[in-house]
Amino acid sequence: MSEEFFLISHEMISKEEALSKFENLMNNSDEKFIFIGRFTYKFLKDEKLKIKIDKLIREGKVRIFPSIEDDETDFVKFFGERGKIIKDTKSLETYHKAERKIGRVPMLDPKREFAFFCSEFEKKINQVFSSGKFILGEEVKKFEEEFAKYLGVKYVIGVASGTDALLLSLCAIALKTKKEEFFSKEDIIITTPFTFVATGEAIIRAGATPIFVDIDENDFCIAPDEIENCVKKFGKKIVGIVPVHLFGHSAKMDDIMEIAEKNGLFVVEDVAQAGGGEFIKKDERRKLGSIGDASAFSFFPSKNLGGFGDGGAIATNDDKIAELVKILRNHGCIEKYNAHFIGYNSRLDSIQSALLLEKLNLLDEFNRKRRNIAEWYRKYIKVKDRVKLPIEKEYSFHVYHQFSVLLENESERDKLRKFLEENGVESAVYYPKPLCDMKVFEKRAINFGNLKNAREISKKILSIPCHHFLKENEVKYVSECINEFFHQNT
Repeated sequence: MSEEFFLISHEMISKEEALSKFENLMNNSDEKFIFIGRFTYKFLKDEKLKIKIDKLIREGKVRIFPSIEDDETDFVKFFGERGKIIKDTKSLETYHKAERKIGRVPMLDPKREFAFFCSEFEKKINQVFSSGKFILGEEVKKFEEEFAKYLGVKYVIGVASGTDALLLSLCAIALKTKKEEFFSKEDIIITTPFTFVATGEAIIRAGATPIFVDIDENDFCIAPDEIENCVKKFGKKIVGIVPVHLFGHSAKMDDIMEIAEKNGLFVVEDVAQAGGGEFIKKDERRKLGSIGDASAFSFFPSKNLGGFGDGGAIATNDDKIAELVKILRNHGCIEKYNAHFIGYNSRLDSIQSALLLEKLNLLDEFNRKRRNIAEWYRKYIKVKDRVKLPIEKEYSFHVYHQFSVLLENESERDKLRKFLEENGVESAVYYPKPLCDMKVFEKRAINFGNLKNAREISKKILSIPCHHFLKENEVKYVSECINEFFHQNT
């Protein structure tokens, strides 16, 4: 289904009786995308009405649509067929009670997110423009401080992307341990082949050689027993481990940290897909990104904590790593116009920081919604003998960056994907080719073992919509499409 957005027109909002009925409807509705035009609101003369509207705005039931010239024209233009103008209480009631036709169900819906945050974002952006400080302004400092508190770490340093967060973490560790900006090719860093290319790419750019070890076939994260076997074989050549918390599920960090401590290895967590996720051990819960020597976050728009462009951050409790990352992100300069190291132009800008700070306040709530969506899928997908649903191991607080299912084989996966597309449901394959089979890594990486799990899973996996603005009836529709596909193909 495609969500509808409602604009309450001046004709309706200016009537006391109409607004009272509207208020009652809103109090009994889950609808979060009801708008009042900015100019309608601005020129309201009835103070009693304005007080009521302000109350609904504070409760999150009403938002101001920040149009430029004409509210209604701009509203419909922005939301397309989903934008509905409400001019009387009867039509509003009809929209709430009617069975809405399911439209396209996207993997991600940035327009819904903008609709939810639009008035707050407008204020934040205006504040940044008024300050005139677009690079490393107060908003960056504030976001870094608040995100560090959220994670429970001493430092967060904003950078230009999740890829840079990985790279600068590794380069800072190289500087700390080797007194050079880069590792050498003889330095081997363990990671997973079942991840986005940036993980392996960053290791190579940092001068080291990645070695791919296999994954757990159930949670898709790097397998600690394979890490241990790899360390036993390569010994002192191994210098570090980069585990990836894939799709929002934690890697088994207690085992990984134990191996690292026993063998004098560093650990850089790749948390690009798991912002807000947790590792649980007995009664202790730790945010992912607070466990290793350093960690890398991505704020790509699709992430659980996503920005509106590229962005990333490094988290650490290590004073030296934090100091070096701050230098490296700013061209390697300790003081202005005096570079001490080979550095990068990699800074999180003030506008992104301001918007991320606003979203950080709701990250836990959005992750709770993603967990609800996962439960809805478990409820509505009936063909569990044909589709393997994602699991949540006892040590992981899963935040479902993706809801990824496994099919019997590649052919069945591709047929289901085509069927979903024909029925208006987007899906994606993360990842169709593991890093160990990519040309770029042929002569630059080492494959440890046959990597059977990573290779097999890449042929069977399919991700279906799971963003935090997805509605239950959309999840039900996607599930019914999956059920129908298998009923037709028994």
